[in-house]
Amino acid sequence: MKSYYQDKWVTIYHADCRDILPSLPDNSMDLVVTSPPYNVGIKYLSYDDNLPFTEYINLLDTFICCCKRLLKPDGRFTCVVPGGIGRDPYIAIGYEVLNLCKQYFQLRGTIIWYKGLMHGKTAWGSWSSPSNPGLRDMSELIVIAHSEEATKRIKGETDLTPHQFMIYSNDIWFISPISNRDRHPSGFPDELATRLIQFYSYKKETVLDPFLGSGTTCYCAKKLNRYSIGIEIEEKYCEIAANRCRQMVMEFNI
Repeated sequence: MKSYYQDKWVTIYHADCRDILPSLPDNSMDLVVTSPPYNVGIKYLSYDDNLPFTEYINLLDTFICCCKRLLKPDGRFTCVVPGGIGRDPYIAIGYEVLNLCKQYFQLRGTIIWYKGLMHGKTAWGSWSSPSNPGLRDMSELIVIAHSEEATKRIKGETDLTPHQFMIYSNDIWFISPISNRDRHPSGFPDELATRLIQFYSYKKETVLDPFLGSGTTCYCAKKLNRYSIGIEIEEKYCEIAANRCRQMVMEFNI
């Protein structure tokens, strides 16, 4: 399929990732940085974000299986997911993703992304009473795994400082969520993608994001001198992602 946008560092496809991933070469990726849909009913034009649970798990299983084939033997897989969704019943999506990853990868650990005290965030259930209190979603889970080999075969050029290493190696990351919801209703911040890319890849390696959204993974990968491939089903988000990466081309040429 023809790319929606391409430059020296970035390739973006406007498509369902299940149509693109099978066409990419085996063992061609060094790192996956992504966040699949949470299946919480967000209104998209090209995707049903309210799938029956079995269909949703099948979607997750399909993309994780494809990532296994695409990653090099020493490649890394990182995936941002909610700990759980819903209230009655509560569905532990983080647990489901961990179980799926165990079928294809070697787990390396999990990182708690603590988003801070979000003013206006509602806890459904009883108010100020033990009757039936709910929990407010102040954190998400980042699942970390590798394909076959825990250690990189070839040591490349890193841009990771000792200070950054000390921060990134903690299993709790304190990062504020994005405030620009016009860009994407559930996007993750540049800082999150930057940390994952710096901590788990060398310069000039290739990063894959099968659920690109507004382009944060590709945008940050390019800033960090990594190649990247992003796939996004919604054209309006492809346009936003392309414009973000295109603007960087203009900046580099100044």
